[in-house]
Formats: sequence, structure tokens, C-alpha cells
Amino acid sequence: MGEHIIAELLTQNRQDVVEKLWTKQAAKYTTSNSKHSPSKLAALYAIELLYNKDEKKALQLYEELQRHVLYAR
Repeated sequence: MGEHIIAELLTQNRQDVVEKLWTKQAAKYTTSNSKHSPSKLAALYAIELLYNKDEKKALQLYEELQRHVLYAR
């Protein structure tokens, strides 16, 4: 689901499509698994930056994603 949302936000960015994909259940699942999955964290970052337009929250998620990448090396 996260990859589909990222692809939509980065390409056509159709708000109605994102709203259909980003359900409460999808948000809960993605958020609860983001600590263990960089792709889920990337999806949250894309949602905050491109859908919610919350640059502050997006920056926090981006920094967390960068830490995730550093630990994986």
C-alpha cells in the first residue's frame, strides 16, 4: 500500500486517489510498522510532505529515515 501511495504522490498526486488509499486502517498499519520498515517510513514521509503539507513532521520522518539507512549499513 505504501509504495502505491508514494507512486501516486510523486506522479499525478490525485488527492481523491490518495484519500481512497490512505484509510484509517492503512495509516494505522503503516505507522505501527514504520519503526521496522524503511518503506513504511518513506510512505509516512511522502504523506506528510506531499499530502498533508506538513514540512515539520516530514522533516522529522526524513531524519528518522536517514538514521534507519545509516544503521542498515
